[in-house]
Formats: sequence, structure tokens, C-alpha cells
Amino acid sequence: MGHDIVKEEEESWRHVTYIAGLLTGGAWMDARLTPRQILLIQSKLYGFPRERINDALKLAGLEDVADARVATFSTGMLARLSVAIGLLRESPVYLLDEPMSGISRDIAMEIYTYMKESIVRKANATIIYATHNLVEAEMYADRVILMHRGKVIAQGKPEELITETFKEQSIDFEASNCTRDVLKLVEGISGISSLVELGKTEEDTCRFVIYTENPRGVLPKVITTIVENGGEVKYVKVNKPTLEDIFIKLVRERLGDRS
Repeated sequence: MGHDIVKEEEESWRHVTYIAGLLTGGAWMDARLTPRQILLIQSKLYGFPRERINDALKLAGLEDVADARVATFSTGMLARLSVAIGLLRESPVYLLDEPMSGISRDIAMEIYTYMKESIVRKANATIIYATHNLVEAEMYADRVILMHRGKVIAQGKPEELITETFKEQSIDFEASNCTRDVLKLVEGISGISSLVELGKTEEDTCRFVIYTENPRGVLPKVITTIVENGGEVKYVKVNKPTLEDIFIKLVRERLGDRS
């Protein structure tokens, strides 16, 4: 856009559509009105195209209750209405302030998909999304900025951040007839940096975890080693690091706790 957001704050905001979370967005919701009436008032006040009203209601999952009074709405429905208000306006930048709080996962996913396809790709707009939900950020964001106490502690593409921060992945195993000698054979497999025994279950099943930078290459070798030595693999789980793991790790490092 070519505007300095500090020196030209007012002009910059003209190019931004702010979609608030329920706490702030609820200020626009008169309980005596219907969603359709609220969106019509918004379109008149700010000159938004009225033809977008039906699309916004449909996208937010409010099409069937478009003419019901807001006073009858649940928290989730109010959150959807807040999103619908924001979708009335087209702009190059959308600033979302946790608008999906209180919205069911299926509706939230539908809204995300619409935004990625229609707003980001087709309209070539940018979405800036503020959230405490790092699962959402990892699933939907092209780039993320992790902050702690007002300071940026990491930024980049989610997958790249995870790969750069965690070189190794862990794999959980449960296996029967898995003796200590078998575990030593497993630990000696090329590509495994360490093996940690976790004890046995009530069914006398051995539990252990391995750490490796190449889980795809190591996993078949571990299973083969156990089976060829009389064991039986009952459970396997590859633990892929997440953005939340990165956040916790970086915050601990900043606080001086590297445990």
C-alpha cells in the first residue's frame, strides 16, 4: 500500500478491514434486531455493497437464522455474526482479532477456507490474524510471528520454523516380548540418537521412545528388528513438533529455563 502505519495511521486504516472477536464485535449487535437488519445497517452506514449481505450470512452459517432476533442467539452464533459483519467490506488488508472464538470447528474451517481462496488468492488481499491458538496458526497461516511479552521471538513459515527449531522427532512404541537385548539392538540402529525406556504396561507390554532426525527411514528398521527377534509391535506414534512446542521452548530459553 505504500503507507507508513505510524506517520500515516489514519490513511493506513482506510485500507484495513478490522474483524473483531466477540468481545469487541458484540458492540454492533442490537439484541432486538436480526442478523440481516444488522448487516443492512452496517452496509448503509459505511457504504458496503448490499449484495454481499447474503454471501456474508451464508458463509458465517447464519443463512437459516438471518431473520431471527439476535437475542435468541448462542455465544457461537454471535461470534459468527461478528465475522459476517467484517466480511461485508472488501479491502487489501483484513485484520482479524481472534474472531473464531466460540465458533465450532466446522464453521471456522469453512470461513478460513473462504478467506484463503476468495480473499487471499483471488482478491490478492492480506490477512493478519491475531490468535492465542497456535494449532489454528499452524494449520492456516502462510507465515507466523510468535510474540512473548510484546517481543518477537520467532517468525517465518510454520514448517520451516519447526524444522529449524527441532532437528529430531520422537517416536513412541509399545511392544510385547521385547527384552532388554532387543532394545539394545533397536538403540544400535543407524539414525537413532537415543532410546528411553518408559517401563511396562499392565499387560506386560514394553514402552519406549526413540529420538531421530529421520523418522521415515528409521521406523521400518525398528519394527523389523523387534519382529525378527520375537517381539510384536502394538503401538507406534510419531510425535511431530508443533508451533506450541516451539513457543514453549523459546519462552523457556528467554526465561533461562532450558529444562
